[in-house]
This record gives sequence, C-alpha cells and structure tokens, in this order.
Amino acid sequence: MASLLALAVLAQSTWWVDASAVPPGDGSIFSPYTRIDHAVAQPTTLSGDTVLVLAGTYPDERIDVGGRELTIASVGGPDVTVVEGAVSGSIVTYDDFDGRSVLRGLTLRGGRGSFAPSLVATAGGAVTIGRAGVTVENCVFEDCEADFGGAISARRESAPSGLDRRLVVRESEF
Repeated sequence: MASLLALAVLAQSTWWVDASAVPPGDGSIFSPYTRIDHAVAQPTTLSGDTVLVLAGTYPDERIDVGGRELTIASVGGPDVTVVEGAVSGSIVTYDDFDGRSVLRGLTLRGGRGSFAPSLVATAGGAVTIGRAGVTVENCVFEDCEADFGGAISARRESAPSGLDRRLVVRESEF
C-alpha cells in the first residue's frame, strides 16, 4: 500500500490555467486556475509537472517556480497568450534546482526586473534564473527592462558534475 502511495506522489500532473475561468478553480481542464502564479504556487504542483496556459491575457503575474522542475507552456502560442508583469519584479523566477525547466509559447510583457543584491541593481526584466537549467522556447519579450538583462538574466554558478544548469533559448523574439 505504501508503495502505491509513493507512486501517486511521484506521478507527473498537468495543471490548467484559463484567465476567463471562474476563480479559483482546481487546476483541472474542467475547472482551471485563473492565474499562472497561483497554479505554480500550489503545494500539489510538484517537480516534473506541466502547467498549460490557455489563450488570454494574464495581468500582474509574478511566477516563482521555486526549487521545482516545471514546464509552463501555452496551448495557443505567444500570439494569443500574454503574461504581463507586476509593477516591479521579474515575471518568472527560477532558482536552485538541478533539473531542467521549460518556458514555452508565451509573450512576456512589461517585466521590470528583480533587485539583485550582488549587482546592487535590477536584473531579468522578464525572467531571472539562478542556479537552475531553463529552456525558453518560442517566447516573445515585449517592453521588459532591467539594469542587467532586460529580457533574461541568468547567473551561471558552479554545479556538481553531470548537472545541466544552462540557459537555452530557441525561436524567441526580443
């Protein structure tokens, strides 16, 4: 019985987000969450999970992935899925995990960067990455600014042998 419970905890899940849904939702396709940051912050959202974002505009988002390996992807692509930043801070923050996360098919608009104490300045207008491996695919960055890395700021720090903490950017517009 304990082994079945362990398998259930390790199972990968897909969580749904729809800006036009009735809040708060439960993350299912039938009752999606209404905010991406809310979906990511749930204790049931675990490393290996996927957050699928339906077409729409998502205002005032500050998505902290924490120490988890997640895929955050739009269903319709960057032309119809816009994530707008809050008044300050990066829109998406990745930090301190040893796997690979994926950010795919979103327009990230209006990020202002997070304060980086080591730089005494803001960094990563849209995306801040520290001690993590992230692949950014088919994303568009609009009106994002920071003192360092207007769209993306990635700190490269030493990783134990075999860990991939690279930033990979594919088919994206800046």
